[in-house]
Amino acid sequence: MTDPTDVSLDVATAADHTLLSNLLELYIHDLSRAFPNVEMGPDGRFGYRRLPLYWSEPARRFAFLIKCGGRVAGFVLVTRGSPDSPETEDENALDVAEFFVMRRYRRSGVGRRAAFLVWTVVVAIDKNDKNVFPVVIPAVVGIAALVLAAALAYAGSNGRAFAMTALGTVATVVTLFTGLYPRVMVSSTDFSDSLDVPGAASAHYTLVVLTVVALITLPVVLLYQGWSYYVFRARVRGEDVDLPAVASPTGGSPAG
Repeated sequence: MTDPTDVSLDVATAADHTLLSNLLELYIHDLSRAFPNVEMGPDGRFGYRRLPLYWSEPARRFAFLIKCGGRVAGFVLVTRGSPDSPETEDENALDVAEFFVMRRYRRSGVGRRAAFLVWTVVVAIDKNDKNVFPVVIPAVVGIAALVLAAALAYAGSNGRAFAMTALGTVATVVTLFTGLYPRVMVSSTDFSDSLDVPGAASAHYTLVVLTVVALITLPVVLLYQGWSYYVFRARVRGEDVDLPAVASPTGGSPAG
């Protein structure tokens, strides 16, 4: 079964040209069912004439390989603005030109996970001028932690599985933070209207009050949650529970 959490996004380079070219043949073949005018050339290939531009125009075009469990599962091609209407092109807009997931990985969450990673990484690199590695590192750690959590849970190591799940959750938040900082919410209409950290921060007095309240209530919440986990630490199983016999008021055996 395909694990949608074991999805990674690799930046494609010119060395991946042949691989992407072959994947594009599968992609265009699928599109030919909806677009009958798409036809093969005399060499038996559909071809994709814009592919070389992704290596010659790295500031405007971005290519990614989708991988699931280390295996190639598809690709994403992203361009800045509309590739078909350069006269009306918006340099601040990013357009997903092509998105392809192989059939065996469809309807399994792989495409949804890949779309999330594409959005996070592209915004980080293109809009926030971030290097790809600070964003990819926590993303890889999070994916590895979630995969390891599933393996540990299957092996019956519940405590370690819980720890890996917590690490995966933290890594996801770190991925978003490192990729989007100083922005906390990206505007879908105009990137310059995105909500940033200074704009989202409350006034000084409000922050002081919240800090005092947090210092008082946070230890109580942590103690309560810790006690709850301790009390309910055992798994709930499906075995029948034998109820103790209850004597009747007259001293005889219980009615049954």
